[in-house]
Amino acid sequence: MRVGGHPVFVRDGHVATSAGITAGIDLSLSLVEEDWGRTWHAMWPGSWWSSCPPGGVSVRHLERLFRTEVGMTPGRYVESVRVEAAPTLLADGTGTVEEVARQAGFGSSESLRRVFQHTLGDRTR
Repeated sequence: MRVGGHPVFVRDGHVATSAGITAGIDLSLSLVEEDWGRTWHAMWPGSWWSSCPPGGVSVRHLERLFRTEVGMTPGRYVESVRVEAAPTLLADGTGTVEEVARQAGFGSSESLRRVFQHTLGDRTR
C-alpha cells in the first residue's frame, strides 16, 4: 500500500480505514457515493440513516457525533446541501423548477420554495 500526502482515509481493495470521527464520516460518504452515485444526498437521513448505524453506534449517538463534528444535525446538513445545489441546477436552465426541485432532493417545487424562503428569507426577492 502506498500513502501519499495527508489522507484522511485510506482504501486498499476491500479494506478501508480512517484517521478519526470526521475522517470516518468522509470515508462513509465516499463508500455511499461509490454505491449510490452523487444522487445519494437526495435522501433524508431518516430513510437510510436509521437502518444502517455504523460500527455498533446508536443512531442517536451518531447524530450527536455528527452535530458535534459538522455543527448541525444530519437533517439540517442534508437541507443545506439541497439549498446549495438548487441554484446551480436552476442556473443551468435545462429543467423546469419542478424538475430542479426533484433533482436537488426536494419533493416538489413548493417544498423548494418553502425551504428557500425559510433559509434565505427576504434575500430570494
